[in-house]
Amino acid sequence: MLAQPGVRYVVMGLGVNDILFPGFRFTPRSETVGPREIIAGYRRLIAAAHRKRIRMIGTTIPPFEDATFSGLVDNFYTPERERDRQTVNAWIRTRGAFDGVADLDPGAARSGSSDEAAAALRRRRSSARQ
Repeated sequence: MLAQPGVRYVVMGLGVNDILFPGFRFTPRSETVGPREIIAGYRRLIAAAHRKRIRMIGTTIPPFEDATFSGLVDNFYTPERERDRQTVNAWIRTRGAFDGVADLDPGAARSGSSDEAAAALRRRRSSARQ
């Protein structure tokens, strides 16, 4: 994307697969990365974009508490994965490395609780259907 002519902005949403997938049969546990590695990757991508005068918009990692992968994974959630998600999201929100942030987890940003964020999302979906 950085080599494409005319690019001025990039919206980057990365990290959720890095947190969720290691340890399942299609991703070896040896490929596990933590917040430190994810953030280092963000920094490298942001720096590369800025060298080309491209502005980077980062997205937080949304809650995955009730997420499944039909036939493969019954539940992605573990307290450790949630801690890693919160750590990465806190960095995205507060470090100022991105030129802007699209917060995909506003309930957790206010409350600090993924449970509350998931409940807020369910309420929003329910009210949108009515």
